[in-house]
Amino acid sequence: TIVKGRIYGFLGPNGAGKSTTMNIMTGYIGASSGEVIINGHNILEEPEKAKKCIGYLPEIPPLYLDMTVSEYLYFAAELKKIPKADRNAQVIKVMELIKLVDMKDRLIKNLSKGYSDRQLLDGCSLAINEGDKIGLIGVNGTGKSTLLKIIAGLDFPDSGTVTRTGGVRVAYLPQNPVFSENATVLEQVMKGVAISEELAEEAKVRQQADEYQCKTILTKLGLSDYDQKISLLSGGQKRRVAMACALAAEAEVLILDEPTNHIDSEMVDWLESYLKRFAGAVLMVTHDRYFLERVVNRIVELDHGKLYSYPANYSQYLELKAQREEMQLATERKRQSLYRKELAWIQRGAR
Repeated sequence: TIVKGRIYGFLGPNGAGKSTTMNIMTGYIGASSGEVIINGHNILEEPEKAKKCIGYLPEIPPLYLDMTVSEYLYFAAELKKIPKADRNAQVIKVMELIKLVDMKDRLIKNLSKGYSDRQLLDGCSLAINEGDKIGLIGVNGTGKSTLLKIIAGLDFPDSGTVTRTGGVRVAYLPQNPVFSENATVLEQVMKGVAISEELAEEAKVRQQADEYQCKTILTKLGLSDYDQKISLLSGGQKRRVAMACALAAEAEVLILDEPTNHIDSEMVDWLESYLKRFAGAVLMVTHDRYFLERVVNRIVELDHGKLYSYPANYSQYLELKAQREEMQLATERKRQSLYRKELAWIQRGAR
């Protein structure tokens, strides 16, 4: 029995069923037996009336990923029957309270991409906000690199949209970079930040600062011969030049496909520190689970064409995924049980 006005702490060891119990109490999944009464309303028989009395924060929120933050809050306000005249002020108040004002815009919406033999992306939606450090994971061949290319503007979806609010700049590190073989290392990196000769003379100061920044990044990545021709570099060195190009591009969003390939442990440590300090957003694919654990604050899993987002690093993601799969199994068991009951009822009626 839960008494109005009291605050309760729900304790128990991991795996005891605390989250399952809360999911049953709030109507997300059904119990094998028994009932839940909220303010006199049975949550299974009168779910709308019962749920109006509940505010629930699940560990894995069942969010609609094709909505922006503001769209979702308006949708939630409508479900809660908040009067239309009060909704706008209430949504703004909540967004300011939990610092979501700058997280209103999605990056991709309803992306689909497939080939003759398989569907890689099936209605994928994803919002990327300032400060996000996202690790995109999934088994090999699921379409992770394809999704990165679409977001970077180097490939096109069969359907769906990619939106860059306010002209946000995106820098991309591909797995197999292509360069002008006649350019030097420094010239290649400066291409993304060089100032046009048509600009005012005082802008040359900025250009010198950019050149110094490019040389610093190249040195950290083990490339100190700035005048060496790209054509003379090994494959691993070209990858590091591509990394320098992405980091020096002054972008708001960094998209990195296997950033730790072809760099040693010292460079990995430097890159980790750089990305943690980076003020913009990062979306990366990497098989380096230790790097994911230390850098990301959000995991997005691509599984059978769908995206699943977890506000966690890699180890926390493993725990949350296990809970999500447990909830899915519980829901499936409930559905199968309902089918069996309906079948038994039909069979009894037939006799």
